[in-house]
Amino acid sequence: MARLLLVTQYADERAIYGEALRAEGFDVRIATGPDDAFVSALRERPDVVVTRVPQRGSLEPESDLLRRLREEDQTRSVPVVILSSLMQPEDRAHAEDAGCEGYLLIPALPDTLVKEVRRILTERPGSDAPPEC
Repeated sequence: MARLLLVTQYADERAIYGEALRAEGFDVRIATGPDDAFVSALRERPDVVVTRVPQRGSLEPESDLLRRLREEDQTRSVPVVILSSLMQPEDRAHAEDAGCEGYLLIPALPDTLVKEVRRILTERPGSDAPPEC
């Protein structure tokens, strides 16, 4: 079962996206901010990190969390999907240049997030993505 770390300060997003991902067979862990997400990523070793950007106090599309994950040997190769309200093409390009593998605009439907996570996992060698229903 693929392990996901879902990072958002918003309870409704944690509930909606977490429920949709669990219903599709993913093991979902929750973090409410970049600091606890980074610690959790080091400890839990998720297969994918899904994070809301911007987080509190940050307007950067690549996020402090993404930067920290890419700098750490243990988490450098963990794929990151960004959920964001930053809709300019340069926001997406900046995030992709920083190393994110997926960029979805909010409000993203839960099914859209599930499909994006599956896409990323199936493109990775040795992936453990749940089969599509």
